[in-house]
Amino acid sequence: MLVKIMRTPLLLGVAHFILSGVVESFPTSPKYVPSQLSLLLVDLLTNILTKTNTLIIIDPAVNDDIEASNALRFALEKTIHPVILMTWAYNFSDGSIPPYLIRGNFTTCLLVFINDPKSFFDQEQKYFIWNPDYLMLLSLNEHLNHQDLVKHKLVQRSRFISLIRPFSKTEFVFDKVRHTIADSDNKTQSVLHSVGRFKQPMSNYNNIFSDEIRSLDGSHLELATFCLDFPFLYKPKVEVKFEIGNKTKEVKCVGMAFDILDILAQKLNFTYSAQDFPADGNWGSQVDGRWTGMLADLAYNNKSLIINNLLLTEVRSDEFDASYPYFAEGFSVMIKVPDPLPKWRGLLYPFARLVWQLFLTATFVESVLLTVALFVMHNNRDFINGFLLVLGGLTRQSMTLRLRGLWEYEFLGVWWAVSFVITTAYTGNLVAYLTITVPQRRIETIDELAASPIIPSMANIGNFVPEALKNSEDKALAKIGKKLHIFRFADRDDMFLNKVAGGSHAVINGESYNMFVRDSFGLNSKTYMMREVIYPSYVAYYLPRNTVYTSLLSDNMQRLVESGLLKEAYKHHVIKEKRQLEDDGQVALGLQHLAGAFVLMPVGYALAAISFVAEVWLHSRTTDRKLL
Repeated sequence: MLVKIMRTPLLLGVAHFILSGVVESFPTSPKYVPSQLSLLLVDLLTNILTKTNTLIIIDPAVNDDIEASNALRFALEKTIHPVILMTWAYNFSDGSIPPYLIRGNFTTCLLVFINDPKSFFDQEQKYFIWNPDYLMLLSLNEHLNHQDLVKHKLVQRSRFISLIRPFSKTEFVFDKVRHTIADSDNKTQSVLHSVGRFKQPMSNYNNIFSDEIRSLDGSHLELATFCLDFPFLYKPKVEVKFEIGNKTKEVKCVGMAFDILDILAQKLNFTYSAQDFPADGNWGSQVDGRWTGMLADLAYNNKSLIINNLLLTEVRSDEFDASYPYFAEGFSVMIKVPDPLPKWRGLLYPFARLVWQLFLTATFVESVLLTVALFVMHNNRDFINGFLLVLGGLTRQSMTLRLRGLWEYEFLGVWWAVSFVITTAYTGNLVAYLTITVPQRRIETIDELAASPIIPSMANIGNFVPEALKNSEDKALAKIGKKLHIFRFADRDDMFLNKVAGGSHAVINGESYNMFVRDSFGLNSKTYMMREVIYPSYVAYYLPRNTVYTSLLSDNMQRLVESGLLKEAYKHHVIKEKRQLEDDGQVALGLQHLAGAFVLMPVGYALAAISFVAEVWLHSRTTDRKLL
């Protein structure tokens, strides 16, 4: 058999994709004399390309060329390594072929052709699937324009590219292919770097492929940016100018994203230009299958990079390249600080509602029990005495009523001890509450926001969040999505200064941008950020799908993260604010604080009851003896 398949489950699964007709139609020649092409192919399949599995894609014209087809058959018979053979007439992007065959480093793709492969490249470029790490082009036509051929965007997707082209009828030239990135100033330079001619086997796999990209070679990147994204990109309050030579340049947009990109540009040798707003004025989301905002500029308007605070999502990463996450942030909620509690209710503040309920219940029960006991034991018909004794314990006032039995001392002693603890705690906490401004309880969670009458709001800038909230499986998020109010960006002054400051609305936006808005509108002391965020996620750079320098930017960005430079850039721009009207750590005393007092009460009552029963029993026996 001419096509070798390694006996592994992974490769057996793709065996049915091999076009047997391609192999069977090769003409046979029992007395075939190896040509230079056949020796080249043998060296490739048995030596150079044995580092990985090999996928050979051939031009159908190769099948009609006797010399080429014989050379390929001869090489396939010699190899013992896994090889998959297909023609480019097959549709590689309809989903019927496992993506790992033409993506990543699972296979080295060897494309053998006689005719110009541009039509094949154009067809595959329409889709995002094709992107092998290693791509080798074997041209059998010396008249093709190989310079233009290797500049094709589909070819440039691969990280490592090699071209083998005929130099004469008996010699082939090996070329490393240099990447052409964006609108590089080096665009007119040759992208082919000759490695040597094939006269004898070449054993070094790495020598024949293009080098790993280490810079962008002076390329110019056009950014898809939105200059309304504090602290990543924003317009400064004060006009910023700086001199370049003898010219003064006005800076319309600044931010930590530019600070970081400047470092990367210097390190990786590229320049960039930015826009204030996307072409359609939207932030970026998917509507009816098409992208809007910055993502639309990236997908349809030939932009090269997005550096805004664009969260990493599965849908976006499916259709665009994304760098490693470099920053964590979610959508925060800005809400008006609740008004302080009224002073006239200060007497109730020291205790929580449950403590007040238990305290009043205990006082009533104590009064009733003591009154009944005094009536039974002393025939005391002045029912107010029981209540006065209980009240005396609370007010720490003495009473003239004489106690006789031990149980009475125990009963009232327990109550006075409990009263001492409760009144001391009340007095101490009352002083604190009456002398410190106490805000009402704040909304801090998504569940609390969903249950409150406050209307959540977002600016209409084409973000994905409103739709995601409506379709969320989380009940609280879905409820927020249903009552979400979308306001025009032009109406933001009214939203922040009247509706948010008035307490009727809350604004959902990026956490850093909400901080910027609070400062810009002077709302730092009037609003706060809810502790729980909506859709906590990570921020990443976005690039067009299959961009060859994605990993290069990612690696260098991670070094900036690890070095702490990115954090310092953030601190340089972010507002140095302090939360106003915090709770000051003062809380109403809960049951957990006073549990000891309420536990002591039933224990004391039980002891008093035992004493009472004992005294009644002793009293009855004494009376019986006297009668005898």
